[in-house]
Amino acid sequence: MIHIPDMRNLVTTVLKGLGEKYAHQDAVMLVLRTGAAESGYFNQRQIGGGPGRGLWQIEPNTAKDILGRYLLRPSKSDLREAAERLLGSNIEIYDRPYLLDLHLQGNQILGIILCRLKYWPVKEPLPHSRYMDMQAQYWLTFYNAGGKGSIEHFLHAAGKAKL
Repeated sequence: MIHIPDMRNLVTTVLKGLGEKYAHQDAVMLVLRTGAAESGYFNQRQIGGGPGRGLWQIEPNTAKDILGRYLLRPSKSDLREAAERLLGSNIEIYDRPYLLDLHLQGNQILGIILCRLKYWPVKEPLPHSRYMDMQAQYWLTFYNAGGKGSIEHFLHAAGKAKL
């Protein structure tokens, strides 16, 4: 498992790099808890051979949608530029499947960005970080919809990681 204080620092730094509106403490905790629920901060590939990759188990189609559609909108140019600054490269890896797969598995900054941006368009506000059960429901509804996750799994994983 990854050292959680280091991961908290990285998540906070990356989200602030996207812009202060992405970096609220509730968002930091939700991204941290999502990583715990999705991979236990251990698995880089989805158990059972599924498409999820990296600590946040981002599926390639989700990454393509965020990188190749959402961030390419003219109205998102500032956000795209912030993401590219954080990544140290352009976001055009979305159209190169092999490279995208490698980055999804091993690039934690990309995983953090994609995790946060997967939650960003949700109209329902983020639950306060002190309400872990509400964050679990939010994750299940908006991040893991259709997946095999459960509120109990999220709570157990976040508790195990001491989040």
